[in-house]
Amino acid sequence: MTPATRAFADPRAAVPQALLLMAAGLVASAWLRPEDPFWRDAAFPWLWLLPVVPALRHGVLGAVTALGLMFAVWILWAGLGTDAPGLPRQAALAGAALALLAGYHADRWRARLAQAVDRSTALGSRAAAQDRELALLEQSHLRLEQEFIAHP
Repeated sequence: MTPATRAFADPRAAVPQALLLMAAGLVASAWLRPEDPFWRDAAFPWLWLLPVVPALRHGVLGAVTALGLMFAVWILWAGLGTDAPGLPRQAALAGAALALLAGYHADRWRARLAQAVDRSTALGSRAAAQDRELALLEQSHLRLEQEFIAHP
């Protein structure tokens, strides 16, 4: 792994981390609000902000994974025949849009950062090459001066 990519989250860990975070969040939500685990009747739907975390860390892949788990759990919960209220459409749409936008911009930021690191590395290597050439030229000039002094 190059120094440029060391700062980025490992893409192979995106799906497991997003699933683990969302599972923990859904379990905590069901424990804190067993009557309304999807925060449908809450003043602010805090649960729908949770997919933003893996989106910012892993990009769109993290967002899609987290949202997929959240919607799958809701479908499973509604399909079990419990008194599941309908999906909070506005909160779900806003949370999904926020997570996807955050993931998109995280991916764009990573791409721009990688480009900047590549440019910086290329400029650094060019500067080092020019420094070596300048040192060689300086040595060559010193030799010429010494030869002219020794053999006028």
